[in-house]
Amino acid sequence: MKPQFTRYAAVGLLLSAVSLTMLIGRFNTSANPAAATTPQTPSIIITPFTPTFDVQDPSNLQEAAYFAWQEFIALTWPAPAQGQGNPATFPRGVPLTSATYGQAGPTGQVVFETFRHKVEVFPGTGAPNGYDPTKSDFGFSSAPKYQYAASVPPSKGQKVPAYPPFNNLDEVTQITLNAMYAGIIDPHSGTGGSTKTNQLEKILFQAKVNQTHYAYVAANKLWSLPGDAPIKTNTGGFVQTGNAQMFPPPYINLPRSDPKNKKLGTIECKMAWRRLNKNEDASKFYTARVRYYTNTVTGNPPTTTPGFVDSDQAGETWALVALHIIQKTPNAPTFIYATFGHINNIVDANGVPIEMPDGTTKPQYVNNPPFLPELTITPAAPTPGSVQKETTTAVPTVNTNSPQLYYHNATGKEVTTLADGKTLYTKPVTVNRRLFMIPPTIIAANQAAHQAIAAANSKAVWLNYRLINVQAQPIDIDDVTPENEPTYYLANEVVETNPSLQRFSGGLNGINGTIFNYSKFIAPQPPGKDFNTFFVVDPNKPPTKKFLMGGCMGCHGSQGQKAGGDFSVILANGPVQAPETVQENETQAALMRLNSLKYIRPYPPPPPKKPAPRRNLKRRR
Repeated sequence: MKPQFTRYAAVGLLLSAVSLTMLIGRFNTSANPAAATTPQTPSIIITPFTPTFDVQDPSNLQEAAYFAWQEFIALTWPAPAQGQGNPATFPRGVPLTSATYGQAGPTGQVVFETFRHKVEVFPGTGAPNGYDPTKSDFGFSSAPKYQYAASVPPSKGQKVPAYPPFNNLDEVTQITLNAMYAGIIDPHSGTGGSTKTNQLEKILFQAKVNQTHYAYVAANKLWSLPGDAPIKTNTGGFVQTGNAQMFPPPYINLPRSDPKNKKLGTIECKMAWRRLNKNEDASKFYTARVRYYTNTVTGNPPTTTPGFVDSDQAGETWALVALHIIQKTPNAPTFIYATFGHINNIVDANGVPIEMPDGTTKPQYVNNPPFLPELTITPAAPTPGSVQKETTTAVPTVNTNSPQLYYHNATGKEVTTLADGKTLYTKPVTVNRRLFMIPPTIIAANQAAHQAIAAANSKAVWLNYRLINVQAQPIDIDDVTPENEPTYYLANEVVETNPSLQRFSGGLNGINGTIFNYSKFIAPQPPGKDFNTFFVVDPNKPPTKKFLMGGCMGCHGSQGQKAGGDFSVILANGPVQAPETVQENETQAALMRLNSLKYIRPYPPPPPKKPAPRRNLKRRR
């Protein structure tokens, strides 16, 4: 391990300051000269600038909701022309300030699309595409290139385009716990073997980061570090124990926003996309070019390798159905987590939306069970090793040939069981309504945002999207109430769909898919609880606060911060070795277990044992 620390000496010089807070904004090179400033009275402003102001009171859900909407408006603003001319002339990750909100940009993109895909930050091999340490942005605005461990060729019938799509959909499950489906797609010849109806209906995902995130990774050359790199192990170990001697610096600490100097903090986005069928009104969705991957059989003897498909070459229309946005700010060092979805994601068997555009559940659907078959969800008990259970007493046939959302739990994982507690429930499950309904504060924010957007452009496609909820401050599980429960369990209906993700808290066992509140994987076991969200103020002092948090924040704490990535799961995981293909099936238990390691990092190992006495070492010699 010592040579590795020598290798990262430059990182140590950058990160081993006396206080982690002294590093805020150091590598933030994102220009935003006219960034929005915090309004005296909460209001939604139609502006192209991502807010660099902070949420003054993270416990105030209204203020956090308005902040989230300002992020959404800025990140869905038309972007400058991409794929034309010099990247310095057409930078990525910035708005075209002269454009009208809701109109198409010169080459179609909006700001969040031009962020860097995770594999452009953590390539499977080599340095990030366009990496240039002489530039202030380290080459952030270079043309997209999706560089996995092995080169991915075009699939059958595809050509290498002059400029690749900005949307690279290389995730095909919800972190391997289940696969998600929507709509009715007529089977067609497709491209590269994507001919089965269920493959065509599968919702696909991608993750992206802004310039601040990329520049921090590039400046510190963190792109090639595996999940067990010493700096990650020590960062994850320190936030759990506060013991800087046992887990010495340097530590990974992504930059926060700098309101005084109007600099953006670290931002990550995750998106969900799906095909539209020929009868759906594409004008009601944000649509764009996407790339996805299929299995391609080549060679003699034949081998199966991924091949890419670009939607424009395949004659397909792909629509955005969800957008996660997380940003790190001084008052929210655990990031602010906001999630948006299309207003018609959840429909009944006839295709009728069960919610109003602002998120209000229509009265006739309020008493519907959230899932079909109806599930009984039993939270984990407050004892070490206890897990959440979802059981059902009946197995009705689910009609997958309907417009409703449905998911399919991964085979081999203990997610939904029958009454006997032994048989895995592996048939599709329909989403009848949202498990936790959107709270009134968020509904009011949606109404205000839609009113502001309509006033600016009554034809803006973004009127068809809404905020589901936002987390800005950790909540301990002991402080959960009926009022804050939807916020504690923040989840998106098409990104975190099954009960394990809709009711996430504590930790996640990727092998069997169970959610637990109290872990037996940390040694020494903290008294009482396995906290998964931490505030770290000074590396020479223990963490000041600990929370057993749920939802998005809890998951990023469990799988990002504990694993040494400072709430960034993609940073904790490191290099992206290969894309997932649409044929990857949730019934392939061995594959799902293997893939889970890409999303669900093992917890940092227990503190090292004291070395054996010298006499024992001599005796071994």
